[in-house]
This record gives sequence, structure tokens and C-alpha cells, in this order.
Amino acid sequence: MNRARVLISAAAAFGVAGLSQAAWADHHEAPDAEAILDHLWAIEQRQNDNANGAPVEEDVQPSQVAPDAVVVFSEGPPNSGMSPQMVATLQDPNFSIQTTPLRGWVSASGDLAVTVADTEINFANEDGTTSTQLGTRQFVWVRGEDGTWTIVSIFNAGSRTPE
Repeated sequence: MNRARVLISAAAAFGVAGLSQAAWADHHEAPDAEAILDHLWAIEQRQNDNANGAPVEEDVQPSQVAPDAVVVFSEGPPNSGMSPQMVATLQDPNFSIQTTPLRGWVSASGDLAVTVADTEINFANEDGTTSTQLGTRQFVWVRGEDGTWTIVSIFNAGSRTPE
């Protein structure tokens, strides 16, 4: 039953529930997917710059993670929102992150988007040594009525240590 609700919700979010892609286009102006993705990549870069202690551009929306966002790491169960451990890691002075955008998608309505990037994360271990972790992550974004984009899901997969 829950799986059916998720699939119906996903179909509605992408604007395909009851309307074909062609019918949607007949009634709505197509979003500028490239401009939306450029904007989201800029938000993500601002997030990285902020995490890395670099100055950030004031005209770029700060990254927002929904309080109830689903956060998944390949090593454990899903979390609802940013766990205290994740927040502490982001605030650690030894933490840094670099991302390389891979691809992205935008819904027909222009209110839902997905971005995928390769990541390189450096962080301090409990014993004081520093580790580097390489991986791929996916963000699911929703645009609110005020035009602000919010991350509602973070999926980090393929974590591996560089050779």
C-alpha cells in the first residue's frame, strides 16, 4: 500500500498523473531546464564553498535541506533530516568537499529536479587522522511557491576510499 502511494505521489510530482507529457506541454510553458540546473549547481557550489570556509556569493540562494528530508548513506539506514553527527561533521574544520556535476533532470512543471554529482570528501577520524572518501550523491529538489529550492532527499552511494 505504501509503495503505491509513493509511486502515485512521484507521478503527480512529475506532472504525469492524468496528463501525458504532450498534454502538459499544451497547457504549460516548458521550464528552462538548463537555467534551473545552472541555478541548482550554483546553490550546491555555494554550499561547498560555505563548508570549505570560502567566501560565498550573496546573490545565490543558500542551500536548504528540509527538516524532514530523507538522507541515505550506503553504510546505514535512512535518516529523517540532518543527524547531529552530520551537522558536527560539516562544522569540523578538517571537513572539505568538492563536487563534480554529472547530470540533472527537471520535471515538466519545473518544480522538481534531481542533481547527481561525484564527490570527494575529506574529514577527520576519531583518532585524529584525515580520510578522503570518494562517492556519488544525488539531491532531489522541490521548488516552493516562493521560488525557493529545498533539498528533500539526499542519497550518497558508492562511497569508496581512494587508492
